[in-house]
Amino acid sequence: MKQLLRRALVGIGLSVTCVHAIPFYTMRSQSVNIAREMVGWEQEINRCSADDQWYSSLSITPEYAQSFNPNSITKCLFAPDLCRDDQGGLLLRIQGSLFPNRMPQAWLADYFGLPEDFNGSIRFNPRISNIIVDINWYVGLDNLLSGLYVRVHAPLVRTSWQLNPCETSDKGVRGYPAGYFTGALAPGIDQSNVVPNANLVSRALDFFNGTGAPVNLLNDTSVATGNPSLPAEVTFQKLACSRWSTHCGCGATTQTRLSDIETALGWNFVCNDRWLLGTSVRFSAPTGGKPCSCYLFEPVVGSGGFWKFGGGLDFHAVLWSNECESESLGFYLDANIQHLFAATQQRCFDLCTSSTVASGQNSRYMLAQRLEPVPAGNPYPLEPANSNHVQFASEFAPVANITKSIVDVKISVEADIAAQFVYTNNNIEWDLGYNLYARSCEKICFKRSCTAQALDGVTWALKGDSEVFGFSALVGNPIALAATQSKATIHAGVNNFVTNIITRQNTLNIDNPEDSTNAFDAVSAVLPQRTSNPIVGITCNDLNFAGTRALTHKIFTHLSYTWHDACDWTPYLGIGCEVEFSGCSSCSATCSKSCSSSGDACGQSCFCCVPSQWGVWVKGGLSFN
Repeated sequence: MKQLLRRALVGIGLSVTCVHAIPFYTMRSQSVNIAREMVGWEQEINRCSADDQWYSSLSITPEYAQSFNPNSITKCLFAPDLCRDDQGGLLLRIQGSLFPNRMPQAWLADYFGLPEDFNGSIRFNPRISNIIVDINWYVGLDNLLSGLYVRVHAPLVRTSWQLNPCETSDKGVRGYPAGYFTGALAPGIDQSNVVPNANLVSRALDFFNGTGAPVNLLNDTSVATGNPSLPAEVTFQKLACSRWSTHCGCGATTQTRLSDIETALGWNFVCNDRWLLGTSVRFSAPTGGKPCSCYLFEPVVGSGGFWKFGGGLDFHAVLWSNECESESLGFYLDANIQHLFAATQQRCFDLCTSSTVASGQNSRYMLAQRLEPVPAGNPYPLEPANSNHVQFASEFAPVANITKSIVDVKISVEADIAAQFVYTNNNIEWDLGYNLYARSCEKICFKRSCTAQALDGVTWALKGDSEVFGFSALVGNPIALAATQSKATIHAGVNNFVTNIITRQNTLNIDNPEDSTNAFDAVSAVLPQRTSNPIVGITCNDLNFAGTRALTHKIFTHLSYTWHDACDWTPYLGIGCEVEFSGCSSCSATCSKSCSSSGDACGQSCFCCVPSQWGVWVKGGLSFN
């Protein structure tokens, strides 16, 4: 019955619930885990009978933690372009512009240097795993002031983030016609294969892991029939930002570092045999790593470069104890709340959906064309010239490459709150509790001004499925156009060539279409090639600075044994586990202005994306009297 229901849902085109994709995925710092901090040594810290002496406790907690519910992560990364297979899994479709009956949510294969008749799908099984060795040190300073203490903890972390993409595809057999990528004509009359299939990328994952791009995109620069002012070859940049790769380099998928060092100076101003109330000042130093955005699913140890400052609250009360006080039940409440100061990071961004740009979600994987002023000595300039006086500069780049920017990321508040019941019976202790973690939305602004690569509205524009070259009517000299498509999306360009015809002409759907008087289509030499006048280029104002927030709910338990019969030192050892559930249930897709100090940034939308995970640990230590 379940299988039939799944097939029925697929048959009616089931859409993915979450409606927004984020270009940067993050999780809580491995240092921020109040549950792991508080369990197992409650009787050894925050003592109320220290007799004006100092005392200390040192614990070491190895933990293994791993995410679950991979579909939730996949939706945060790629929704709403995902669809479900008949097994309930999520996949991403990639299809060429001339593949028959293209799916409306399929990504356009042309952007990735794949053939026009390419058909493929990619499934994902993302997983985050952490090996953590958390070192906690508590020092009671009752010799200075009754109830005064210092706490320090610093986890050593090895984190691994695996996107685990799996591709199933049919490369297709087609190449690309004259004018689509290059300014060259094929011999004879067949202009549909100027860029042969062998020169194209064979697998989508070769593009997305940053290793694949079309090769030998040759222009005709001969004196007799070509345009000597053109570069000999069109450059097609490989994906350098927001990759899906697993090879070594910037932002490799495994990272080992010391996470944030957290320090607290606290005072238990009410402390007796029945209850305790105290407060602390907390400080966190970012000894972990920072994201460089080389990868979409990028591992980071620690908080990502944030310095933190805040406070904490400690409370516990004995709810019940027997007459001999060998058995008791207590309630504990710990809360840590901190402000995260601005951290400088590298991020790459999607483009906003606005009145002038339609690209929107996942647009960082679209293809941009570089434009330049008409080169001096160009014997075949575009006529009439557009008001921007620019033409195609024989270079393509993924949008992610050109939107990579140095930004300041600010987070107002982070809260880590846990409540637990602790049952003790002589040397045995059992903890059972609940943990709430919440982080407010990121606010992202340019570090100084627009630092993205020449996003001045003239240098880079979306290609879509435009013809970027026209040809003169008689000899066929290549003439660089300036046909921009600000209304293109990750799914399609605006020309929407739907048949296997050789003759192609930019349609009236390109930006501000205008007929050229000296550039015609590649075959008929009759239909004028259209260009844009003026062009619509990409600006810093088009970058979508969407941020993320976090909300999780955790249950945890710990069972430990303490050797209380020791004199000057007391060992303790226990085992615990935790299960953390993402509290994110929905997301919106608004895009609003912000960062007025910079004057040009789109989007302070806030999307709740955080992984669910489980963990197991062993916690042991020594207390010194």
